[in-house]
Amino acid sequence: MIVKEFFDKDSQTFSYVVADDTSGICAIIDSVLGFDMPSARTDTTLADDIIAYISTHAWTVAWHLETHIHADHLSAASYLKSKLGGRIGISHRIDEAQSIFGKIYNLDFKSANTLMGFDHFFSR
Repeated sequence: MIVKEFFDKDSQTFSYVVADDTSGICAIIDSVLGFDMPSARTDTTLADDIIAYISTHAWTVAWHLETHIHADHLSAASYLKSKLGGRIGISHRIDEAQSIFGKIYNLDFKSANTLMGFDHFFSR
């Protein structure tokens, strides 16, 4: 098993690629989409570094795993899926968390699930 971390200095968060070098299958965990607050623009610099790393090893992405709701950064999972394939997964309890945050911020976070393109909601 190979684990490689990628650090996003702006959000101070880590993304990970976990791979089985024997089978060539990997997962990307908590990917980061760059975000510049003053301009409200996103960038894919860190995600592109992940793509280059996976491509160098000729691995196949099986999963893009979101371990929790990210208040500290935007997810790059949809972008990475469009470039590398794989499925996006998160806990089935995301609805509970989004309900709480939705009330606090008066926003409809549940519609974000559709935009995020989750393929699987893990129950265990």
